Amino acid sequence: MQISTELGNRGQALTVFQRTPQWIFPVPNRRYLRAERWLLRHVPGLNRLVHRSHEWLFEHYFAKAVVQPGWQRSSITRILNWHLRRVRDPELRRKLTPPDEPMCKRMVMSGGYYRAMQQPNVSLVDTGIDHIESDAVITADGRRHPVDVLVLATGFKAHDYMRPMELTTRESARLSDYWSDKARAYRSVALPGFPNFFMLQGPRSPIGNFSLISIAQTQVDYIMACIKLWQQGEFQTMAPRASVADELDRELAASMDGTVWVTGCRSWYLDENGVPDTWPSTPARFRDYLNYPVLDEFELTQSRE
Repeated sequence: MQISTELGNRGQALTVFQRTPQWIFPVPNRRYLRAERWLLRHVPGLNRLVHRSHEWLFEHYFAKAVVQPGWQRSSITRILNWHLRRVRDPELRRKLTPPDEPMCKRMVMSGGYYRAMQQPNVSLVDTGIDHIESDAVITADGRRHPVDVLVLATGFKAHDYMRPMELTTRESARLSDYWSDKARAYRSVALPGFPNFFMLQGPRSPIGNFSLISIAQTQVDYIMACIKLWQQGEFQTMAPRASVADELDRELAASMDGTVWVTGCRSWYLDENGVPDTWPSTPARFRDYLNYPVLDEFELTQSRE
């Protein structure tokens, strides 16, 4: 979407090969005025106030819409449909209309995508690609689409996390073995059997309902609390108990009812078993979830051996 919006407004012929249409929420990407930049630089606390205002809006509007039915979800749906109706050509609008419930897949935010797609130099192809030749893309219907430059935006493996990096303990436990069936973690930040290891944006993080920056801040606060306990001599090594981690993961998987991710679409939010690999509640509850280390949930040692 970002690439197409930028290139579509430059006048060159652009062909967009669309695999599946996405819902587009109209958020303008405007430039800051000179006066705004001056105020943000010179007025103490204004930058933080703006940040907190955006954070509050996202947390109480978008974040709630994906995890529970309510006015937030219904109002976002109305806005998305209104925005889509701004595409005047009925055939182009049909191609751009997603078959899924809004937010079931990751919602894209742009104030200029639909406008770019309606430029006379832009064409949209929604037929699958059969193969690529040296100077053309051949679609499944046999059509040949000549191209000078081919830009790939084919995504990534969202459930690999830190892989293909291998993590090995002194006892030769390996991450690839622990994650052989699925990626899982204790409270999104630690792994049973891997003492004193912590990560950010691990499995069950609220990747679909909050800012990655805010998620990382919550997780870093939790990890720093663990480090402080170590500095105070509470333990030398800590690793979450496997039974606790497994039970917490089952509870989170069972809490997905009512979230938008279980409404029937296929998306990268779902793991290989079709279960959403994200956080089923609000950011506020995630902060409570990582409020402070519960040492009873860990296997602790008092020596470095």
